[in-house]
Amino acid sequence: MTTLLVILHVLAAIAIIIFVLVQKGKGANMGLMGGSDTILGTGGASFLAKITGGAAVVFLATGLILATVQSRQYVDERGSVMDQVEQPAAEQEARPAED
Repeated sequence: MTTLLVILHVLAAIAIIIFVLVQKGKGANMGLMGGSDTILGTGGASFLAKITGGAAVVFLATGLILATVQSRQYVDERGSVMDQVEQPAAEQEARPAED
């Protein structure tokens, strides 16, 4: 499952790069009449912008899922950081010895 998530993550990253490079900049229509609408953001989002947003959502979701999976595997293999902390001498003396 992790391999599938990594592949999906990389594909989403490549898609974002490609779609951002293919899109026209907001200042491209600056000299044309009505260009101020697109510069100020009131123009409708293009099809490529919607695909780029979808790829960004997939990229962020797979990144969060991969981070969660890897952190759980790390804790399962090595234990929690709090398990490795030595207890102060006062707490060690106060506890009764186990048989």
